[in-house]
Amino acid sequence: MKKFYFSAMLLFLAISLNAQQQYRRSVKPVKNVIVMIPDGTSTGVLSIARWFQIYNELGGDRLNLDPYLCGMVKTYLSDAPVPDSAPAMSAYMTGVPSRRGRISTYPNPRPGQDIYPVDSAMAYQPLVTVLEAAKIEKKKSTGLVVTVPFCHATPAACASHHYDRGKYEYLAPQIAYN
Repeated sequence: MKKFYFSAMLLFLAISLNAQQQYRRSVKPVKNVIVMIPDGTSTGVLSIARWFQIYNELGGDRLNLDPYLCGMVKTYLSDAPVPDSAPAMSAYMTGVPSRRGRISTYPNPRPGQDIYPVDSAMAYQPLVTVLEAAKIEKKKSTGLVVTVPFCHATPAACASHHYDRGKYEYLAPQIAYN
C-alpha cells in the first residue's frame, strides 16, 4: 500500500512539474507602452454601460473597451481619500499622492489631515512624470493624444507641473515644449 501512495505521489509531482513547464516561456522585452486613461471613467461607469447593453439587448455583456482593460490603480490625495482628476493623474504619472488641484507637484503638508507622509522641505517641487523619465532615462519619444483641450488636468499631469490646475498659461507651454 505504501508503494501505491509513493507511486501516486511521484506521478502527481511529475505531472505538476510538466504542467508548470508548459506555461513557462520566454518573454520579449517591452519596446513601447501605450497608456489609455479615459478621464472620469470608473468601474461604476463601465458596470452601468454593461448593464445598459444587457438590458437593451445590444449584443452581450462585454464592451468593446474590455479587451484593453489591463489593471486598476488606486489613487488618493495626500490629505483625502477621493481625488479630483489633477492629483489622480499626477499620482498615476509620478507615484506620489498630491493635493486637490495640483499638477505633478509635491504636496505641502496639512498637519493632522495628511493621510500620506509629506515632507515639508519638498512642498511645491515638481515631480518627474513617467513620460519625462522615459524621455530622459530611456531616450524614448513620448506623446499625448487627447480629446479635450490639451492643458486640462488629466493630460497636463503627464507633461507639466504647477500648483494650480487652472493656470493654463503656465501649463500649455510646458506641455508643448516637453
